[in-house]
Amino acid sequence: MPLEAIETPKDILTTNQWTMEIDGQRIASLSSITGPTRAVGSIPRSDGGTGITYNFTNQKVTFGDVTLTRQRDPKDPWDSKLKDFVDGSMVEGTKYNGQLIKYHFRKPIFRIVFFGMLFKGENYPSLDKGSSGPFVVTYPCSVDFWEELPASL
Repeated sequence: MPLEAIETPKDILTTNQWTMEIDGQRIASLSSITGPTRAVGSIPRSDGGTGITYNFTNQKVTFGDVTLTRQRDPKDPWDSKLKDFVDGSMVEGTKYNGQLIKYHFRKPIFRIVFFGMLFKGENYPSLDKGSSGPFVVTYPCSVDFWEELPASL
């Protein structure tokens, strides 16, 4: 296969990333997302004749908190867009509906549609003047509901 035919990454942040879209508008590039979980409760019922306790679902699905991670860059216009949404959520209580899309080599491979995302915090790294690493900020969020959709949508 000729070398020109092999697609190679040109920028690690733009080829292997998560993006957040709200109302069809790209809001931020994210380096990681942790914690999208869902769980259902159970109700125990005991059988008096056998002494066995059976568990049945209570059919109440709960969705765990999600933490978004982003490397801040003051020259990046996405920082100010994301700040507007974080401020709107934390100050005014606004919840957002949108998508989290995972890209690999600039192609979407995984998509999470979320409803009712509420930013609950903004966590900065240690502000040490001697550090040379990236300025990574995490955003803990609660989500009312999420579901995975095919990446091709």
